[in-house]
Amino acid sequence: MALKKTITLKNNFGQDSVFTDAYIKVELYSVTASNASAKILIFSDSDKNNLLETVSTKFMPDLESNDNFLVQGYTKAKSIAQFSGASDI
Repeated sequence: MALKKTITLKNNFGQDSVFTDAYIKVELYSVTASNASAKILIFSDSDKNNLLETVSTKFMPDLESNDNFLVQGYTKAKSIAQFSGASDI
């Protein structure tokens, strides 16, 4: 599971760099009954050779949901403005 979206990030010179079809992957690194933490990795493309940025986020896991925690992590990622409108791939 992953997401794709055109992402604009500031480069080292303070200019906008546009990455069409950036590859966005969520990795869970801590899950308890009351809290989940995830890293959202943004790569320039699906080859995952060029990590552009890492975004950390936290969310409350839904223990009653039919979705596993990783799916819930992707749902949380899509609720963040930077990743709004991202497509599942």
